[in-house]
Amino acid sequence: MTISATTLTQRLSRLFRSIQSAYTVRFFADLAADSPPSKAISQVDFGGKVELYSDMLYRIALQNMRNTADAEDIVQDTFMRYLDRQTEFDSAEHEKAWLIRVCINLCKDRLKSPWHKKRAEMTENDGAIAEFDSESSEVFEAVAALPAKMKNAVYLYYYEGYGINEIAEITEQKKNTVASLLHRARAALKIALSEGDEYNDRG
Repeated sequence: MTISATTLTQRLSRLFRSIQSAYTVRFFADLAADSPPSKAISQVDFGGKVELYSDMLYRIALQNMRNTADAEDIVQDTFMRYLDRQTEFDSAEHEKAWLIRVCINLCKDRLKSPWHKKRAEMTENDGAIAEFDSESSEVFEAVAALPAKMKNAVYLYYYEGYGINEIAEITEQKKNTVASLLHRARAALKIALSEGDEYNDRG
């Protein structure tokens, strides 16, 4: 029996809520202190940004990279881009959307690199599954198995609360494309998680 839309939403929310970055504000504040004077941001201000956004960026990176080491590198690189940025933000939402876009693009670039492809099989899900209980591990594996565009749409829709139009703008895709990605992702996740539940029941 296929799980309901409500159950899917609850299980996705529980998974994403359980993913937290191990980075400390102090570590990134040190990066801010060492940045060029023309681009410097106070440790207090930058520490606040890290505290606000590090978990979100780590969730995006982990589901894309499927291992903790690469995910942590992506988070660090994203904040480095933040320090070096030329963009002036109009609002907190503009800033957040910019960070999401940079994080996703950094994941794409790393996943396409020949070096990463050679080591991907050895490190896939390395250390990631250990972070979760059995139920969340099952959901993580199902989400991580989706194509990148689908999993990012799922996270932004189900956890960050973005609508289709907003996701289209952040990810620079057409609205119809995002709607289709979400529709197919829901169908795939419902099947995958229903099959997992049936297997566990038989066990």
